[in-house]
Amino acid sequence: MSEEIMNTKAVAKYLGIHEKQVYALIKSKRIPSTRVTGKWIFPKKLIDEWIESNAQKGLGQVREKSKRIEGALLASGSNDPILDMVHTYMKESYPEFYIFSANTGSTDGLKALNKGYTDIAWSHLLEPRTGEYNIPFLPTYLPDVQPVVVNLFYRDLGFIVASKNP
Repeated sequence: MSEEIMNTKAVAKYLGIHEKQVYALIKSKRIPSTRVTGKWIFPKKLIDEWIESNAQKGLGQVREKSKRIEGALLASGSNDPILDMVHTYMKESYPEFYIFSANTGSTDGLKALNKGYTDIAWSHLLEPRTGEYNIPFLPTYLPDVQPVVVNLFYRDLGFIVASKNP
C-alpha cells in the first residue's frame, strides 16, 4: 500500500491508538476516510490536516474558556520544567492572574502565536551554527507578528557525581 494511503491498521499505528478506536472514529464520522472495495482507506495528507485542525480547535476552545476569566492569558510552546516555577510564583504572588499553558513544543507554540491562538509562546529553539536561541526562528515562525522577546533564563545544564567517580 502506498505511504500516502493508509488502512485502519496503519492509521491506528500512526495515531498511537487501538484499531477499534479507528472504527469508532469512522462510525462517528470524526475522521476523514473512504471505503474502497469494502476496505477503509485514509489519505495520509487528510489525516495530517485532520490532526492539525483538531489541535487548532483545542487551542481555540481553551482560548474561549480563558476569555471568560478576566486577566487570563493563554501560553503554548515548550514544556520546560522551570516554567512550573513561574506558574507557581505567579499563582502565589498574583492569585487573580491566570496563565493557561498548553505543552505543544517550541515550534508549534510560535506558530500558534503567529495565528493568534495564544498570547505567549514559550520557546527554547537553538540555532546550532550561531549558538543563538529563538531570535533566528522568528522570521520563519512569526511572519505576521512583531513579537516582544523576553529572555527568562540563562543557564548551563550539567550533572554532579561523587568524588573519585569516573
